[in-house]
Amino acid sequence: MVALTVGVAAYRAREWVDRLLAALREQTLAPDLFEVLFIVNGPDDGTAAYVTERAPGEAFDLRVIQFTEGSNSKARNLGMWAARGDYLVWVDSDDSVSPNFLEVLLTHAKPGNVVLSAFAEVPDTSLDGVRNFDNYISRGVLKWVGRRGTLRGVRVAGSYDGGKLISTDVARTCSYRADLRTGQDVLYWTQVLIQNELEIVVPPLDEMPIYVRTVREGSASRTLDQGFAEDRLACVGALESLRAEHPGWRGVLTGIQRAQTTALGTWLRGYVDKRSEMLERIEEQSPELGGKAILNHELADTLVASYAFPPSADVSGLVVAKRMLLAGKPYDVIQNSMENARPDDPLSLKLIEPDVGTRIVVHEAPSWSRVRGIERYATRGLEALSVRHSKRGPYKNLYSRSMWAASHVLGAAYKVRYPQVRWVAEFSDPLLLDISGDKRMRSLPQSPLVQSITQAARARGFSVPDSNLWEWVEAFTYALADEVTFTNPLQRELMRTCVKDPDLVARLDEVSRIDPHPVLPSTFYSLVDSNYHLEPGKIHLGYFGIFYVSRGPGDIFQAFQKLSARTQSKFMLHIFTNQPDDTLRVVRGAGVAHCVKVNSYVPYFEFLNLASRLDWLVVADARAKAVHGVNPYIPSKYSDYKGSGSKIWALYEAGSMLSVSQADAHTELGDVDAAVSFLEELSS
Repeated sequence: MVALTVGVAAYRAREWVDRLLAALREQTLAPDLFEVLFIVNGPDDGTAAYVTERAPGEAFDLRVIQFTEGSNSKARNLGMWAARGDYLVWVDSDDSVSPNFLEVLLTHAKPGNVVLSAFAEVPDTSLDGVRNFDNYISRGVLKWVGRRGTLRGVRVAGSYDGGKLISTDVARTCSYRADLRTGQDVLYWTQVLIQNELEIVVPPLDEMPIYVRTVREGSASRTLDQGFAEDRLACVGALESLRAEHPGWRGVLTGIQRAQTTALGTWLRGYVDKRSEMLERIEEQSPELGGKAILNHELADTLVASYAFPPSADVSGLVVAKRMLLAGKPYDVIQNSMENARPDDPLSLKLIEPDVGTRIVVHEAPSWSRVRGIERYATRGLEALSVRHSKRGPYKNLYSRSMWAASHVLGAAYKVRYPQVRWVAEFSDPLLLDISGDKRMRSLPQSPLVQSITQAARARGFSVPDSNLWEWVEAFTYALADEVTFTNPLQRELMRTCVKDPDLVARLDEVSRIDPHPVLPSTFYSLVDSNYHLEPGKIHLGYFGIFYVSRGPGDIFQAFQKLSARTQSKFMLHIFTNQPDDTLRVVRGAGVAHCVKVNSYVPYFEFLNLASRLDWLVVADARAKAVHGVNPYIPSKYSDYKGSGSKIWALYEAGSMLSVSQADAHTELGDVDAAVSFLEELSS
């Protein structure tokens, strides 16, 4: 028996044979120590006859096995059992090796290890071209030069066939899956390395053997057709079985599964219409893998910059999540940790699970107006995105939404750095003006980030003030964003009047549009079953929201006071608010505690379920017309009410968006008699 078999799975390899044989003739290993075994498969192109003719003239033993089916897996399985050497190394028919290749591999060989070589790539058919060692195999191998490890550390060892020496007896303990055209190498090497607990050896750099791979278009590993997708799904499923068989290797196997899922995501870029099907199938193959997120990240060409975002229970972040859900396209998101600023609502992740890819969370102390904190968030956010950019470049689309100004600051910083991105910026409410009509003021330090954004906006010919944070954010957004979104036309009208530069006003008119708050599909109202008790026989009204000086169900309290005791007994108003104790004191002071029940906020999906169970949902305008001239607000809860199926009672301010809303009943704020009439009619 010879010491080593060089296995060559040859499919239509006639044009490559001479080059490979020449490289093998140059080996420093004595020719009587190795054999070369060609396993010729597929249509007969003369390869087998040509190699057979040359066998007598070679110093090493040269053998040929031929079969007509074109199967790389079957060729390797057959070659393993036909090999006469103690050790086996695979060399593809269109590749080559360095003169010391076999000698060095054999020097380090032991039955319990696998010896790796470095990988060099050359383009097309030219082995005389520049050898490129900057490829994923060599990067993984060269980290271990002169060292030993296992698959836990040398992950790359489980992902390819060529240039690795293994004991022939050990190689035969596993087989290549013949039903796969791609990915079979990953399954085989992962299994053989784990099952046999093999050590991986990388020779020292001064004697490093080199495998020279020819990079050709059209090879099986680069053919991204439907069969490629089926193969990768099969790999994920097979690796899932290995995870169950080898619990000590679950972490490693999960990483390999993710790599296969990433490859499937690459395939999906050419078959975007298959996304829903593949998301569902990858979840079936490995429910714990998080395959949806991997596929979505590979497909995502949109970055969402949302300072607050699920699982944070923040209204603005939930609106962003709903917008992206209804858009139905994959996206990545960069957000801030809202720890100690907002509670978490883990179920809110249901809103993003279908479409979100990578979630980058910046851990900066949450800040509404602290400029240094906002800057650190934006700077750290850009740094965190560098890994994605190094692989795939910048995103094509960018979306950000205030109330948190930091969302737009990061959006602008990204737009300045990558001007080609299409930036859509949304305002939920005015930033510069508070609910009382007063201008918010916050001094703006002239940091490099602030200056770069300001200069970019001014370079477009617009006057951008840079002394007040709030004025600055609104102005640079109008100047730099490709589209500016408002939730209602009165909001746009008010914010427009705060702009001093007429050219900037003209641009805002050009790029702005109205997009009301999104309404979720009805299925989201039954994700959670609330056990909140509703007394039978009563008419149940619900009010969900923060109590402001300018907003609340005060009209209803006054209306209840005017109703007869008999009519009052027919109603129960359920209030869910952030300040239940203060609200309860107001309710008791009004003498209506017997028909009003005050509660703390409930998680978002419980709120949706409750909204669908109540008879009427109360939504009230903030009193804003007197201070703003128009009422620019419409409560975001209104959009949640619309999807509930329950009836809506709108307490509106004259001329507001709520006054013309699709509600089942309207009464004007302050018109208590109208509220009384409505309640009496409802109770009759």
